[in-house]
Amino acid sequence: MKGFTPQIYCSINGRNVSGLMQPRLIRATVTDGTGIESDGVTVELDNAGDVIDRPQKGDPLVFGGGYRETGGPKRFGSYTIEDAEKSGPKRRLTVIARAGGVGEKSKEKKNRAWDGKTIKEIVNQIAGEMNLSPAVDPDLANIKIPYRAQLNESDWHMLSQIGQRLGAVPTSKDGHLVFARKGKGMSISGQALPDVEIGPDDLHGEDAYRLRGCARAKYGTVRAYWHDPATVTRKKVEEKDGDGPVYEIPELYQDEAEAKEAVKGQRKNSDREEEKLSLTVVGKETRQAEAKLKVSGIDRDADGEWSIDSITHNFIGSAIYTNNIEAVRKEKK
Repeated sequence: MKGFTPQIYCSINGRNVSGLMQPRLIRATVTDGTGIESDGVTVELDNAGDVIDRPQKGDPLVFGGGYRETGGPKRFGSYTIEDAEKSGPKRRLTVIARAGGVGEKSKEKKNRAWDGKTIKEIVNQIAGEMNLSPAVDPDLANIKIPYRAQLNESDWHMLSQIGQRLGAVPTSKDGHLVFARKGKGMSISGQALPDVEIGPDDLHGEDAYRLRGCARAKYGTVRAYWHDPATVTRKKVEEKDGDGPVYEIPELYQDEAEAKEAVKGQRKNSDREEEKLSLTVVGKETRQAEAKLKVSGIDRDADGEWSIDSITHNFIGSAIYTNNIEAVRKEKK
């Protein structure tokens, strides 16, 4: 923002190194999105004189950013350092960190079965095994999965597969395992995220927005099948919306309720994935992925409600702070 001074906060292993980093900051990039490896931080520093020690892989890092004049940096999250690189002769130090708490545990392949468990019970158990706190979308928490075999499959892959049925996604956020519907706009605490409002004065640069896609549904009908043990037959459920082509979900579900949730989730995904909007705007530290985005006065086709898929906070020295926003059209009710 004009007349405001961008400022970062960083601690490594519990030690506040903000004062050391700020005057040497070349660039810092913080990504907030969805998925196992969506959240991360990359910091590039001028290390003339070799005064900053290279941190170790696995060291905990906390990062934040904002403006000095608006109360200073806001915490973005906790991360784990994955790599630290020195380069020269200009003497640069680059530190790369990913969302804290996930690590390799989420990628370990396991063999077990989930029988009659709710989404909340499954997420709670997996979060505990990862040393994370669970945060489950209330609309999904009590949905029961009749049976799910986890055969040579990682926890994260299994959660992603379950989420795909329901239009949901698992994400690691600041020490939490979040499982929520895409575009729900739910914070870690379960509360609604604040809306993000963007107008012409917020745009940054000559190519500040890009709109892609078209405003029609991909499929007129979404169909799924389930097995009825009473009649030993395959039955279908479907949801129609217009005269477009039929999409059949290949998986056979174990009961009608599960098949209906899968159809609903696929429909939500189809509606969301058509139109995409990219924005480069003046930075604001309170903007978060999954929040509702309201655009007005930019373009007649871009104006309206969107859902933020990912947001990147970019700090260049102490002079520039911008956000790159990737959004999809807010699903129709």
